[in-house]
Amino acid sequence: MVRRVAALEGHTMYTTEDEEYAERVPGRHCWVLADNEELSPPDVIDSRAFGYLDMRLIMGRVVYRVRNASEHGRVANSPASEADDVAVVEGEVDVEAIATGMPAE
Repeated sequence: MVRRVAALEGHTMYTTEDEEYAERVPGRHCWVLADNEELSPPDVIDSRAFGYLDMRLIMGRVVYRVRNASEHGRVANSPASEADDVAVVEGEVDVEAIATGMPAE
């Protein structure tokens, strides 16, 4: 399952329903969200459904995304990980093979 990390440990989370309520993300945890904003629990599985995620359960990071032959590219992650991401994409991603193996749109 791929989810976007929206808040890391120590960040303060505010609810959209009640501006007075704030909660700090606990140590070694994060808050993850699915990117389809039109869905909400129980139709989507993310931190809104299961709460904070233990960071030890995260297995990797998305560094490249492919929609079709013309829409693909690096994923912008944190500035601290950009150098690592560039090296992985350059060494591991065959962009030419992606473009020829996918439909145009």
